[in-house]
Amino acid sequence: MEHIKNQKPVTFHGSVTNTFLYYNSGMAGDKPQLTWAISANATLSVYGIEMPFSFSFSDKKTNYTQPFNQFGLSPRYKWITVHLGYRNLNFSSFTLSGYTMLGAGLELNPGKFHFGFIWGRFLKSSTSDASQALFYIPVLSRSGFAARIGVGNKKNFADLIVLSAKDDSNTLKKSANDSLTAPAANVVTGLNMHFTIIKPLTLDVEGALSIYTNDLRLPSFGESTTDEWVKRLCNIIILNLSTQYFTAFKSTLKWQKPSYSLALSYARIDPDYKSMGVYYINNDLENITFSPGFYLFKRKFSFNGSLGFQHDNLRGTKMATSSRTIWNVNMSINPVTWFGLDFLYANFSTNQKAGRVPLVDSLKTYNVNRSLSITPRLLFYNAVHVHSIVLSFNQNDFVDKNPQAEGATTRATTAMLNYNLTFNKIQLSLVAGLSYINSHNSLSKTTLTGGYAGVSKSFFKNELFCSLNESVQNSGINSETGWIFNTSASVRYQPHPKHSLTLQVFLVSNTFSNPSSANSYNQTKGDLSYVYTF
Repeated sequence: MEHIKNQKPVTFHGSVTNTFLYYNSGMAGDKPQLTWAISANATLSVYGIEMPFSFSFSDKKTNYTQPFNQFGLSPRYKWITVHLGYRNLNFSSFTLSGYTMLGAGLELNPGKFHFGFIWGRFLKSSTSDASQALFYIPVLSRSGFAARIGVGNKKNFADLIVLSAKDDSNTLKKSANDSLTAPAANVVTGLNMHFTIIKPLTLDVEGALSIYTNDLRLPSFGESTTDEWVKRLCNIIILNLSTQYFTAFKSTLKWQKPSYSLALSYARIDPDYKSMGVYYINNDLENITFSPGFYLFKRKFSFNGSLGFQHDNLRGTKMATSSRTIWNVNMSINPVTWFGLDFLYANFSTNQKAGRVPLVDSLKTYNVNRSLSITPRLLFYNAVHVHSIVLSFNQNDFVDKNPQAEGATTRATTAMLNYNLTFNKIQLSLVAGLSYINSHNSLSKTTLTGGYAGVSKSFFKNELFCSLNESVQNSGINSETGWIFNTSASVRYQPHPKHSLTLQVFLVSNTFSNPSSANSYNQTKGDLSYVYTF
């Protein structure tokens, strides 16, 4: 708000596009289609608050959108921020994290002290009627608050977070389906900390305790107990036979130096952990991850990797326990300015063992996902032209190691060689390349082999831009072979920053040796568009 005097009071900008589209599918019985459309996008800004609009009209239908029905703003003056309307704040990942609510809030950050508070509606009621009783589960109105108080700076801080939300059972209309929805309540307390132990060593800790009452209609413990402490607790938190509690915790210990880093992370999240301030949390897991990284030879060589172990079934209630091992290596070599090499390897394996009941081998999940990527590149440049050659090789394997499916492997391999030549002064670019794609398993095999070439050039100080591209691929699907030709051409003329005219044409020819078993066709698409920007 302190800079509002520098804002323009009102601005209005956007664009209008008029497009003609031609499409011929090439399929038997389909008629060529010529359609047209006019669309507009505009944004009204009042002292920096943007309100977008869009409109489209064609020979098919008319559409209008005003996509700010959920309107909110957060004016800020120095260390004071006010939240009004629809807002989504982040206090911590286990308490309030990106959840959109309608309400009002205040944040204060005067220095080492920070405070945040927001109150409002988490959910809007939506109850069923007699005609929808079999297909629709009503939603209750839900309201509550979240508060955060903390102290510290970027190097050292600690925050305490509290969230409390509750459903309003009075929003039920007592239709036939309303018994499926029970009013619930949730209280979450969380702690978020960051400490610099010594200058290169930091510790991040985040934890939360969530008490979730699934059905407020059941009698409260406070009504039947003589324990004064339980009664006092029930005045703060609604406790009954449907109440559950969950814990979540994660921490990272990191040693960070300019030339290397080491990180050790641990996380444990209870099964079914939930908070009314978070849309979804991946739960029932415990994992530990070690992540090293370092640079050598004045950062001409870099290495980053990680090794992690994870398992679920923390409470032993599942029929099987899944264990996962995840590790990856990412290296980059740049010995000279004109040559570089990137290397990536990742391995993700899942294995199951018996949980609360014996595990049948035929139902056991035991698989491995492997991914390999190698990308060498050459770059030569001077004032006249730029050459670049990039070779990309990628291979992905999925191996099912279940004894009943031994040898079942799906492999996808992609290799591409690309050459690009740009003449700087005359603004001419040439591109050419080769491609190879192969995917196979025990049931099928698909192969695409081919090449492509293209040329593009600008004229009249970038007012006119033209491009032409062609690709040819030989396709093999099991025993069927064929050819695929793709041609594209485009011309863009922009005599003024506010006016632009573009013509694009796309031609596709798909021919197989046996038309009865594989679809052969010739497809044509084109569009002519004019854009006015204001």
